[in-house]
Amino acid sequence: MQDLRSKSLQIRQPHLNAGRGFYVATGENAEALANAVRTGGRIFSGRVPKALIETLRTGRLLEEARVTMNGVQGTQYYIRPEAAQYVIPFLK
Repeated sequence: MQDLRSKSLQIRQPHLNAGRGFYVATGENAEALANAVRTGGRIFSGRVPKALIETLRTGRLLEEARVTMNGVQGTQYYIRPEAAQYVIPFLK
């Protein structure tokens, strides 16, 4: 059963910095999508509270899109630079 209080996110990037925007993959294809996007860096993953995601979406600090990359379909979020500091603590 899916935890309704948080969403699983995956990101492949060399490092995460507050103040820089970044893309994250979410949903059942999150890991495959993260792997399809980049060839370098490491994968960060974590569970971000749904309330935070909804707050960021409402404040237009998170953009959601359905994407296909290298044959992998999934959902990605763009976390705007102003919101990075709130999401990064949940990713490791």
